[in-house]
Amino acid sequence: MSDMLQDILFVNSSDEIALNREAIPFSSLCHRLQTDLLDGLALHSNVTFDYLELDDKVFLDYRLVHRIVMNLFTNALKFSESGSPIQVAFGLENGRFLLRVTDQGIGILPEEQARIFDLFFRGSNIETRRGLGLGLNIVQRIVNAFGGTVTVHSDGLNQGSEFTVLLPATPPAA
Repeated sequence: MSDMLQDILFVNSSDEIALNREAIPFSSLCHRLQTDLLDGLALHSNVTFDYLELDDKVFLDYRLVHRIVMNLFTNALKFSESGSPIQVAFGLENGRFLLRVTDQGIGILPEEQARIFDLFFRGSNIETRRGLGLGLNIVQRIVNAFGGTVTVHSDGLNQGSEFTVLLPATPPAA
């Protein structure tokens, strides 16, 4: 309920998202995100994390990156059966921070994938799963504020989903 309230407040706030970029060692960022995601997660134990131990610094707003990762991870949990595999991958690609969340859940119909980031949109196959259709719209808004990209791929019903985010991670221009 608290997460839903935060999402509603976020959507109702100004369209402008202020970025507070700071230099963060890549490995520290990944460890911190992994710890935050797994904190209190006992019911779904088939989660794997994939990233290299790198000392490279990334210039990101941790609070907003955390929000992206948390929304995508929460969706993977919500739309997957308990115990089904979920993979979270972090990487660096040509000066960009890469995040990929892959699940084996209920999937997304091909004809609905183009609308999945629309405000209040909920797939036709979500059945009784809770939500308001805010999370992916928030992800897209944050990604856009960074000047990044977010994409989704699913082969259809019960074929799982893969969300990929690329965020510029180089020092901001002075």
